[in-house]
Amino acid sequence: MFDNEYIYISQKVRLMPNKSQINVLTDFFNKARFIHNLAVTYYNKKLEETGEMLKAPILQSLYLKNKPQYEFLKDVSPTLQNKIFANLSIAIGKRMANKEANKFLFFKKKKTILYESFYLGKSEFSLVEKPNKKHHYIYFKGLGSSIKIQDKLRFKEGIPLFVTFKKELNKYYASITYKVKKDDYLSSLKYKIENNEKAIGIDLGINQFITTSCGLSIGAERPLLKSEKRLKMLYRRLDKKEHPRFKGDTTKKSNAYLKLSFKIAKLHNRIKKIRNDHLNKVSSVLVRNFAAICMEDLSVKELQNSKSFAKNEQDIAFYNLQTKIAYKSKLANHKFILANKYFASSKVCVKCGHIKEDLTLFNRVYRCPNCGFEIDRDFNAACNLFKYMKKIIGWGTSKFKPFELDKLVKDCDKNNLNYYFQSLGNNQSEIKKDALLTQKLNHASI
Repeated sequence: MFDNEYIYISQKVRLMPNKSQINVLTDFFNKARFIHNLAVTYYNKKLEETGEMLKAPILQSLYLKNKPQYEFLKDVSPTLQNKIFANLSIAIGKRMANKEANKFLFFKKKKTILYESFYLGKSEFSLVEKPNKKHHYIYFKGLGSSIKIQDKLRFKEGIPLFVTFKKELNKYYASITYKVKKDDYLSSLKYKIENNEKAIGIDLGINQFITTSCGLSIGAERPLLKSEKRLKMLYRRLDKKEHPRFKGDTTKKSNAYLKLSFKIAKLHNRIKKIRNDHLNKVSSVLVRNFAAICMEDLSVKELQNSKSFAKNEQDIAFYNLQTKIAYKSKLANHKFILANKYFASSKVCVKCGHIKEDLTLFNRVYRCPNCGFEIDRDFNAACNLFKYMKKIIGWGTSKFKPFELDKLVKDCDKNNLNYYFQSLGNNQSEIKKDALLTQKLNHASI
């Protein structure tokens, strides 16, 4: 969310609750889950009896009508309830849009759930700064004392609007959304955002995560691939534990099964965090150093339907990178453009414009049959995306001055990115020693 002077941005912080505070948080999680499951009961029952899909406002009216029966729900805040039904509205809308999807909603089960949350509005919580204390604290009605926040708050000048309390496995977090002045946000950044006319096209790929029109290529982290062997071993062990083997089996899950399930969930959570960390670093480096970015609009659904690409796409997360770059570009007042879905960036020769219709995914080097020009396939696509963007915005260059290249290289090094430059290979020290080699990174037509 943006306006001329303010931005709306969230910060996720780690909470350090004591035992009594954990009990209060658990009580709120249980109430939020109960309201969700009660609404799902109304929805599924109506769908089974008449085939009608009730909308969220009707479910909320049914809940409010029956709420007096449940004494423990009398103190639940209206904003918490409204957020639950807003989420249900989104879930029902997706089922209505997708005709092939299962129309029934799912219950949240207490024993198996590992991720829980509840939402509070502006007037229902407060951030507390205690004298002679390094840390901040957060408080809401029902807590005996305020909960310690482990992380530093970035936006002390901002106005906290709402908070979502989360439980992830055995850890507790709060995602606080602020209304912040743009100048305060930019001053809170660790790295300076460059105000230049640098622009790049970005081609996404499986072998090489991103290839840019300035020659910079960044490799994918692939955390799922690295942990695949261990995951398979854990799942084989899990299958040997006592648990229901088929639908309707009344066998209870053993403690050993639950313990190993938690271990697997912990590993999956670690994989997700490694992936998000890498995507955040890549997107931040690109937005900091380039004032305009153009990407191809990949059809993620089509990739997921393909057996050869589905797993790789899930591991690399192309769409997540696209959304992060788009969001951060808007925060920095930079340009972000998605190329037309049908723009053949890989098939067009960057030198003469000839379209090579018979190009396949196995052709990693683009050889133009018209002019005989040879170039890396991904680099060719990135250069075409740069040209596409330049026609739209009317400005931009991929050429670097020596000090600009040095900044980009240092930024990649600080973030521990696996990068290299297309025209120079993997010798990064050679780039640092002689910045004049930047001219070799740019194709003559750009």
